[in-house]
Parts: sequence; C-alpha cells; structure tokens
Amino acid sequence: MILIKSKHKEPLLDLKTRQTVSGEQFFATKRYKHHMARLHSLVSCPANYFNELYRELLYRYAEFCQGMPLCQTRKYSAEFGLFDYAYEVSLLALTRRQGIMLPINAVAEEIAEEQEKWTFAIATAALLQHSWRVAMDREVTLYRRSGDKIGSWTALAGSLYSPKTYYCYHFKNNLDPEPRCNIMPAIISRLISTQAFCWLYSSKYLYTQWWDFLLGEVTQKNEIANIVSKAEEKIIADGFDAHENVLTETVKTSGTQAEKFIHWVQEQITQQALSINKNDSFIHKTEEGTLMCLEALSQRFQEYQIKLDKNQQTLKQKQFYKTLLNELITNNLLIKNKHSQQYQHKYYIDKWVHRSVIQVVILKKEVLALDDVEINNTIHQEAI
Repeated sequence: MILIKSKHKEPLLDLKTRQTVSGEQFFATKRYKHHMARLHSLVSCPANYFNELYRELLYRYAEFCQGMPLCQTRKYSAEFGLFDYAYEVSLLALTRRQGIMLPINAVAEEIAEEQEKWTFAIATAALLQHSWRVAMDREVTLYRRSGDKIGSWTALAGSLYSPKTYYCYHFKNNLDPEPRCNIMPAIISRLISTQAFCWLYSSKYLYTQWWDFLLGEVTQKNEIANIVSKAEEKIIADGFDAHENVLTETVKTSGTQAEKFIHWVQEQITQQALSINKNDSFIHKTEEGTLMCLEALSQRFQEYQIKLDKNQQTLKQKQFYKTLLNELITNNLLIKNKHSQQYQHKYYIDKWVHRSVIQVVILKKEVLALDDVEINNTIHQEAI
C-alpha cells in the first residue's frame, strides 16, 4: 500500500472542535466587539481604571469560556452560551445596582467611599457565578492543528487559550461529586487579578458577601446575592434568547452617542432623576413604545458628558441633537410616524381643549427596561 501525504493544512478534527482564541481576539470579533463599551457605560469609571479591572477580567473570562455553552439544557446549550449568559446577568445586575445605595443602612461617607468596590463586586459575582460548571459537568480535550491530541484541560488552570491549539468538549453523564466551594477558589484566583482581589478584601463586610455568594454559601442578608439573583430570575423568566436578542439587536453600534445616551437615560430613570408619564415628563410609556422629548433630553445628556470629560470636543446643541437622532435611526431603535413616514411625532397630554403639544421620537419597546411602569393613557397623538 502506498501512503500519499496530504498537503491539506487544516486540522483533521470534527465540526465540534474550535480553535482557542485570546481575550483580545475574542473581543475583536463582530459578535463581541461592542461588549466592552456596553459594560463601561454601566460602571461609569475612568478609562484607565476600567482597563485595569474590568477589561483584564473580561479578557481572562473569555479565554476561560471560549465558545462553550452554559450547560446541556436545550435553552442554554448554544455555542458561547456560558459567556453570553454570564455577561447578560452581569449587565442586568449592574443596572439594578444603580438604584441601590450599598452597603444598606450605611452612612453617606461609607457609601461614597465604597461605591466602586460594590459595583465591581456585583459585576464579578454575576459574571463568575457559574464558572464551576466547566470543572464539574464536562470534559475538554486539546488538540494540535494537525489533529494530534495534546491532552485534557482542567478549569482549575484558568485560561483555555494557547496559540495554534484546538479544543472540543463533551458533557459527562453525571456531575463530579466535588463540592462547589472546593472548586471555585482556584478558578477565581485564575480569573481575578491579585490586585483586584486585595482591593475587595480590604472591605471585610463586602468581601465576605462576595466570597460567600461565589462559593454558594449564601444567607438571606447577602446584598450581592439579592441583586444578582433578581437579575438572573428576570432573564430566566423572560427567556435567555429574548435577552440575547435585545443585547444584539437594539444597540448595534456600541460606544456611539446612541448607546451612551440609552444607558444614561436608563440610569437616570433607575435613580429617579427622570420622571415618567407626568405632564412635565420628557418620557412617556405608551402601547406603541417609549415617547421621548429627544431635543430636551439630548441637551441634558450633552451637559452630563461635558461634566465627565471637560476636555472633550463639544458640538453645538442643535448639531449634537441631529447627530444623536441620526444614530438612533441608523441603529433601528426608533418607530416611524405612520402618517408622515418620518421619525418625529406630535402628541398632546390630557384633554384636547387643554392640550399641550410635544414633539417626540418613539423608541421601540424593548430598548428601555420599563416593565414596572404603567402605560400612560392620558397622552394622545396629535391629529394630522
């Protein structure tokens, strides 16, 4: 028998085998290139601070998750499900955290001093809470590009990434009996930097809650557990796929003024800095969508941005408003006026004879989280 050497350079591996990627490569993909900016907009911290804590964490977690699913259950068995689910829970937990002063019942000075620590603790708790699954419910095998087997990978090693290395996984019939509390410390130490770990440890009350939650040893008084659990319950109740669609479809261009504006509005609503459905409100919830007096809100938003960075170049207000409007339209976040086919609508509040006409744009329902807000039945479209 004559053996002929193949010149084919691709690995002779099955379709379930993927090449490992670095954190930088992971977030450079079309699927994830905007995720950093989404998270940054919720934590509202300087760029150098964000890079040192959050960016490094997300890089390590991406290298840990790669394209693996959360679990075998059909609803969460899609590729990249482990990272996607954790990321969504983290975003929703951070949104909920914005309206809560932590630690509860603490004095104002302590709340202000530890604000960033609590935000980071909640973000990491939400992101890492299911990491133990990788060590207990699946086996991961590494291969060279040629298809030669390298060996098994363990989650306790942290990063799955290695240049020119491929991996595949299969789920075990039964979970390993090893307790979660024995596995998580090693995984956490690989994903959280020593500096970040020591920073959290310097606040003993916060650290205890954070550590207990990640190890699955939660009490009713655990404030971090309450916030993260409610975020997770919300995602499970609405359906994981529904939340994934909102993240990927409603804001397609991360880091633009449109996305920053949407997150700012959501934050202002959570903190009750913006009222809804009142006669003097800039925001109203209707059956069709969320009505916004965009021109007035854009002015407030621009002032907010200038306070954050006084050195940034600023546009004139009208130009800023037009730029923001165009980005909202480009990202397909607005509903057209059925009569004029434009994106501007005219509505009046209360009775016709006492009407006060306002010019608004209408955001699609799923863009803002207003589930707990009732529909305003006192606002009506202006007759054409």
